[in-house]
This record gives sequence, structure tokens and C-alpha cells, in this order.
Amino acid sequence: MKVTKKSRLEAARALIDSIPIGVEFTEEQLDAFMDITGYCDIDTAWRAINPKFPSDPRHIRIVYEGVEDGFSWNKAITQPPHEQVVKKALRDAIAPDLREFMSSVESPWCMSCGALDNLTVDHCKAHGGKRFNTIVTEFMSRYPDIELTRSPDGVGYMVSDMDIEAEWVQYHCDNAVYQILCRSCNASEGCK
Repeated sequence: MKVTKKSRLEAARALIDSIPIGVEFTEEQLDAFMDITGYCDIDTAWRAINPKFPSDPRHIRIVYEGVEDGFSWNKAITQPPHEQVVKKALRDAIAPDLREFMSSVESPWCMSCGALDNLTVDHCKAHGGKRFNTIVTEFMSRYPDIELTRSPDGVGYMVSDMDIEAEWVQYHCDNAVYQILCRSCNASEGCK
């Protein structure tokens, strides 16, 4: 029988759901978990409350080589390309700017449909701005081998070199123009 990503994800969910929050995996459970995720030599693991997303029912903490850290079993199975992980770290680095923009708008509403709920900050091509993916691609062409390190809270990654991160934030600021869109309009159209 072929082992697929889907079957591995289902097996991981079932295993995690069988373990109460705060309870350490048994040796047998840990061995099964390492087989499913493809990681080996995890010293111990347990199910925990996710500090960024408390409603996440399957957050895992591990100890690997003596260091405790959050562990994305989903990513371990699906293994997103390194470029995707770097883009997420770069997006996280500019998140404070997006929040600041949203809070600076006195009465925010979707610039496309007029909605008042589920609003997001979108990168707009108008007025000399560029789409987020364009800005990231341009920056990554200057720094193709951006190194990442775990975020201090153990969830996700951040740029290892603070000078490169600061340069990224400035480069993004110089090339981004924002607009407010509802989630639906942002997903379907953005500012073309």
C-alpha cells in the first residue's frame, strides 16, 4: 500500500488526538510520531496549547538535542518549499506595519465592495505600489539565501540576520502602498 501525504496527515491527527494536552508521548507513541513525520531522534514530545493560536487543538512541543521547541508536524509531512517559509518570515516581519496602517484608518471599510467586517490590509499596485509577491521576489533576488531561525515563541521562523530583516522592512516600506479590503475581495481581486 502506498503511503501518501494525506494518509500520513490522518495518522498524525489520530495519534495527536489520542493524547491529552500536557501529557508526554509514550515511547511507542513517540516512535510512531517520528515515523509519520519523518523526523528522528526527538527526545520527547507532548501536546500543548499553541501560544499564537490557542484554538489549535493539535499543537506539539518537542525536545530535540536538549532544546525545547514548537514542532509543526503538518509542515514536516507536507514540507513546504524553503522559499515559502522565507516569504512567511518576511510577511511576519512587516506585520506590525500592516497593523499600524489598519489602526491609523479612522473608519475602515472595503475599498472594493464597501463591507465593514472581516477587513484586511492589501498591497495595491496603484500609486506606484507593488504586490507583496513582487516586493518579496525582488528582495529575495538580492538575498537568495536568507537564513531563518525559530521565532522566540517557538512558533514559526524569523530572519536570522537582523540587518537583513531591517533592510527588508525598509525595502518593503519603500515599495508598498496599502488599501483596505474585506477578506472576500482580497481573495478574489486585490488591486490589479
